Amino acid sequence: SARIPLQGFEPSSENRRIAKKHDGVFQKKRIPVSEFNTADEAFVIFCLDYFKARHGDAMPRERFEFILSLNLITYIVVYEKESQIVGYVFEVSDAHMTHFWYSFYDLAYLRQSLGLWLMLDSIRDAKESGQEYFYLGTAYGEKGLYKTNFEPLEFWTGAGWSNDIKILKELCRKD
Repeated sequence: SARIPLQGFEPSSENRRIAKKHDGVFQKKRIPVSEFNTADEAFVIFCLDYFKARHGDAMPRERFEFILSLNLITYIVVYEKESQIVGYVFEVSDAHMTHFWYSFYDLAYLRQSLGLWLMLDSIRDAKESGQEYFYLGTAYGEKGLYKTNFEPLEFWTGAGWSNDIKILKELCRKD
């Protein structure tokens, strides 16, 4: 697991580069999950298609529906451009933290680092709202290296939180 202590967060040069590409381009709505129609077939298909294209068969419909049924998600953040859905983010949050649980987005934006920007946008919102921590989820494998673009970053070692990003990068590359 990886997290950002938000008090010390400042966008890196890479974060600022990505922000310039996407800030102000999308309309955003943060909707309490209790007010969101999670059974809407277009929403379900959008998310499942994204996940299958990016991660293979790791998210069958049954797992997706199970995740939605857990009552852990507090907000679904909807991103649109010209009234077209561009992406969704599942957030779990309380007064002290936000966990960026899942994101799903239009793969036309894959090479434009939209996924990184969605996370950055959520981080900035969490910091602005006065939260202490932002949890980025797991950081393992080559696919998890992008999370090291955020500073300060800590990761769970199994015994405690470490900020030795060199070790985290080595672990990701070896996984």
